[in-house]
Amino acid sequence: MKEAVVKPKEAGGEGTEAAPSDSQDFPRPLQQLHGEVVRKLRAVGNPTPELDARLLITRAIADVEGHTLSHAAYILAADRLIAPNTQHRIAALLARRVAGEPVARILGSREFYGRDFEISGAVLDPRPETETLIECVLHYVRAAEIEAPRILDLGTGSGAILLTLLAELPQATGLGTDISEQALAVAQKNARRLGLDGRATFQIANWASGIEERFDVIVSNPPYIPSGVIDSLTPEVRNHDPWLALDGGSDGLAAYRQLLPQLGRCLKATGMIALEVGAGQAHDVAALIKAFDREQQFKISFHQDLAQIERCVVALKCDVFSHHFDILMKP
Repeated sequence: MKEAVVKPKEAGGEGTEAAPSDSQDFPRPLQQLHGEVVRKLRAVGNPTPELDARLLITRAIADVEGHTLSHAAYILAADRLIAPNTQHRIAALLARRVAGEPVARILGSREFYGRDFEISGAVLDPRPETETLIECVLHYVRAAEIEAPRILDLGTGSGAILLTLLAELPQATGLGTDISEQALAVAQKNARRLGLDGRATFQIANWASGIEERFDVIVSNPPYIPSGVIDSLTPEVRNHDPWLALDGGSDGLAAYRQLLPQLGRCLKATGMIALEVGAGQAHDVAALIKAFDREQQFKISFHQDLAQIERCVVALKCDVFSHHFDILMKP
């Protein structure tokens, strides 16, 4: 789940122009169009107008002309004349961005941990803070010298977490579960695009329900936004991310209460659990882990994202890792 910042100002509004220019009937230089798009994005409070302008114009050129400009090529093409039909496509994409649709939704893809993942309305838009979860798992697997880890990703969505871990751990294999068939279709497509379909499988399941296999690593980024907060999220989030991927119940912890009791039968004796959590939730989630850990097998640690928010809760089996637990606690 993503942490979303509440912002009172919504993009768009009466009198906001979406088109790069009032006239799109003659070729115009890319640099001129870029400047106009930037100004219109900045006027509606867009935080990254330069980047968004480049991405939208590059996509429009690809859609109409059939080729993609790299960042370097885009800069060198400043004087390139853009045909009217491409300008119309730029205007259409810009209108969606001005209306508050995220760039990743417009493009249909999101870069995550250096790889592009296809997304749709059925899946959460992967966010940079989730890379904290990736870093934690990679550190622990490598420190514990698990050569061919078996990974379970609960609520896999686009498959970004599972597939990133498999890409970074060449001997790993994994299973991703989700209750949405549409989400699993996206995950499967991403697995094929990344050449990981031979090591990743996907299954319809409510968290770990019906899963009898045991895994070295269990990861999850469940919904953790309290229900009462969702309406106050930015329109980019509340209007475009699937509700099921946002709504964590009255206190944001409903999904953790559902999935944690299922994990005992799915975790190997050498296993670890890594969960993404919302701001201020880490210690509450740790308490839930301790509640089902009656034999006190787990040691728990918290890990911050780049904003210094405790974003990941890791639980390790004490009997396996106690001899080098201090090393494992330092990603």
